[in-house]
Amino acid sequence: CSYCGGNNKVQQQINGRSGYFFKSIDSAVKDIQGFVSQGFELIHICFDPDPAHKYYFDFFDKVRKENMDFACVFEAWGCPDSDFLHAFAETFKKKLKKCRITISPESFSETVRRTNKFPFYTNEQLEKAIIIGNFLGIPMEASFMSSLPGETAADFIKTIEFGKKFKDIYGCEVNMGMPVLEPGSCLYENPEKYGLKTLNKGFTGFMENRKLSIDIEHKDRPWGTAEKRCKYFQEMMK
Repeated sequence: CSYCGGNNKVQQQINGRSGYFFKSIDSAVKDIQGFVSQGFELIHICFDPDPAHKYYFDFFDKVRKENMDFACVFEAWGCPDSDFLHAFAETFKKKLKKCRITISPESFSETVRRTNKFPFYTNEQLEKAIIIGNFLGIPMEASFMSSLPGETAADFIKTIEFGKKFKDIYGCEVNMGMPVLEPGSCLYENPEKYGLKTLNKGFTGFMENRKLSIDIEHKDRPWGTAEKRCKYFQEMMK
């Protein structure tokens, strides 16, 4: 993705990786069993490099066979199909109301989406996933991003209307953010290519700016500011 500091070129440069790999299912399940035994009730998965990969179907099957009881938040990089949504709902049916699947189309404009994001999917595929998830009782979330390269003012307005439709008709949680110029991302490394003007001052400057944006973005949450985070995790560790 144009805005991601963990894109494939960065992975090649930093980690020498030309592709991705999954942890073994037995090892992943063992980790989660450890979390659950310590009192954790929700597992957050943010790794979906290949939406068509059978890994998660095998993973869900193992979770059901082990009769594990936990909720799951799954951030879909692509667009989950009907089979995935049904498998997810069946696996976490005991705590489905505490679960969530987040899909990040970024923009209503398919052109903007195709330019900035991978894997690509259409608005029709996106809406179908939201409808099926809603029918199955899965809390669904649509995450959008403003100010991506190629976006026009008209695209921005249509994105807002698109998200409002999901919220009003399907009860879907909807949010919109702005891209952060992460070091390593295409936007950070080649801003001129995308028509951007930046005040980048290296990694130290990025970290200072990011800390401020996190504090503003999450200021109302219990761990929102740096001071709140420190207090929040100190309480958690007692």
